[in-house]
Amino acid sequence: MKDMNGVQVFDDGETPESPVDSGADFEVLSTFGFKVVEHKGKKMWKVGTEKDYREAEAKRLGISPEKVSIDTVCHQTAPMSCSGECSVVPRSCTLCFNPTSGYYYCTCV
Repeated sequence: MKDMNGVQVFDDGETPESPVDSGADFEVLSTFGFKVVEHKGKKMWKVGTEKDYREAEAKRLGISPEKVSIDTVCHQTAPMSCSGECSVVPRSCTLCFNPTSGYYYCTCV
């Protein structure tokens, strides 16, 4: 794992420990990732938004949210796993985490 402007970028094959008791092994498809939220005293997954994605990528890249382009080839297939083919080599579809907002997302890095 490496840190890019406060956003954690995980290496291929590296899976962080799940912050949610229910685990992260269910199949789902998300363009904008997932956030860990607390609901009635229990940590749960919540679907991320385009705003979450833009803010996290802007932080990682050191640019404004308006300048972030939406990555449509890299998706989350579970709350903490990614799948997709990035068009520019050597970039790969990579799991990232913004600890400030509890937000996990995938993007080409």
